[in-house]
Amino acid sequence: MFKKKNRIGSEEIKQVLRQGGKMVEKGNIFVFRKNDSGGLRLVVIVSARVVKGAVKRNRIKRKIRAIFNSFLLKNKQLRGDFLVIIRNQKRAERPEMEKDVEKVLENLLNKNKE
Repeated sequence: MFKKKNRIGSEEIKQVLRQGGKMVEKGNIFVFRKNDSGGLRLVVIVSARVVKGAVKRNRIKRKIRAIFNSFLLKNKQLRGDFLVIIRNQKRAERPEMEKDVEKVLENLLNKNKE
């Protein structure tokens, strides 16, 4: 689980949206911005309009956080603020979501190395 210091507050979400680089993968939006904290901070947004039912929304959020945790254990170089906006419920509930998130993280890792 991400600790409080590794989460992004509501005011900072607006800054990340304005200043961050966006990637769209299978209808879901990934926004990344480098930060000064030296760690990776994450927020996952799943709208009630997109996914009906709190249990499903929370399951999707937990799944994405787990993907980030497992990726960070392997690759500790990624630093910054990360915002994930889920807009495709069917894709988010399938196992392919893990591949989508890892693909985006790999792309960001490669961009940061350059």
